[in-house]
Amino acid sequence: MEQNSQKQPIGQASSLIELAKLHPNLIINVRLGDLIDANKELLDEAKRVLVETLNPFNTNDYITEKEVMKIFNRGTTTLYNWRVTGYLIPVKVGKSNLYLKSEVEQKFKERHVKR
Repeated sequence: MEQNSQKQPIGQASSLIELAKLHPNLIINVRLGDLIDANKELLDEAKRVLVETLNPFNTNDYITEKEVMKIFNRGTTTLYNWRVTGYLIPVKVGKSNLYLKSEVEQKFKERHVKR
């Protein structure tokens, strides 16, 4: 077993990932649940990095379906119809639909100027 020459004691690592970074040569026994949690943590981090890398837009430039429904005071059926007709087209991210904020603002202004 590796001598703990690091400044931070082993018990203070908050996750298996952090423990592995602090003590890469340490041999330990791991519960399967902890291993699954560490894998999920790695996958979430990889997904976050990929989305940031592949997405040319800032995620702050997008809003969720719930936010769009609140802005227009409309429900899911209306958003579905807008998707189908091409009036307001979302970007699919995983299972979520995100809408370009500038496009939503433009459609909102168009709808309220006509009235």
